[in-house]
Amino acid sequence: MIVLIGPQGSGKTTLAKLLVEKLRAQGFRPCIVKMIDYTIFHILFIGFINWLVRDNVVFVEFYENLPPQRSASPEVFKRFLPLLVLLHMLGLIMSLLKLRLFRLVKGCEIIVDDEGFIFKQLPDLLFLIAYSKPSTREFKLARMFSKFSVILARSTLRGGVIVRVKAPYSALRKRHARRGLIEPRSYIEFQERVYDAVLRYVPELYNNCKHVEVDGIGDMMRNLRKILNVINNR
Repeated sequence: MIVLIGPQGSGKTTLAKLLVEKLRAQGFRPCIVKMIDYTIFHILFIGFINWLVRDNVVFVEFYENLPPQRSASPEVFKRFLPLLVLLHMLGLIMSLLKLRLFRLVKGCEIIVDDEGFIFKQLPDLLFLIAYSKPSTREFKLARMFSKFSVILARSTLRGGVIVRVKAPYSALRKRHARRGLIEPRSYIEFQERVYDAVLRYVPELYNNCKHVEVDGIGDMMRNLRKILNVINNR
């Protein structure tokens, strides 16, 4: 399995498509599978909480090019965090089942996920936990989910490759502006800190799993050669 991680707009999807073309040319049967089924539950959860307290909201500034948006207060999110963690667990299990289905039905030899798998899921969950002004209980929930995700993903990532696509915030901001929603620097930096923490322990957590860093605003073909070199030398 090959997982591309990095902030929105860093070039992961473009790189994944080029990578699949090259792997097919080498005789492999690759498939692009987005392993982030948790987002269905994550979005529904936030919508439900905001509806539940629609008369008691705060205004939160998240996207830089939009006015502050209505949101439930941190205290309300804290009250429902166990439900959110449970839904994230369910989403992770769904992604792993989908992976097995693709391998069985489509005969995929190499799975390419351009959305980040658990490396995308962890920052999203932890960011919301941080917003809720966590106490000891919420920190325990965060640790529990982190351990749970590592255990479930261990066999999936064994022998795989993690590609970290990096790009400066100035470049990301321009790309976000073209798409319509500018994610704040604080969230991007939070993501990067989570990536740093997880990748530091990749050799210990996932047997024979390699990781490589590429420049999201650099030469795409050079990035591709760098990734293929790691894949072919596993």
